[in-house]
Amino acid sequence: MFNLRQPNLQDLEALIQLRLELLREAGDIKGSSDTTNLVEATRKYLGEKMPSGEFLAWVAEVNYQIVATSGLVFFQRPPL
Repeated sequence: MFNLRQPNLQDLEALIQLRLELLREAGDIKGSSDTTNLVEATRKYLGEKMPSGEFLAWVAEVNYQIVATSGLVFFQRPPL
């Protein structure tokens, strides 16, 4: 059985690792590319946007371990 919940900042590292796995799978990260800058930029982004509500996420856990995530980014377009 799995549990769905919204993550908090204590889950940041798990969210970052899952994002890296997604980017590798999609081919956006090639082979043994250095991801240090990407990790730091993602940590900063999530650390700012999650508390402000500009990025919402949900995680699925199995035995208290995060195994999947989904996120929603809000952006506004100017009126036409």
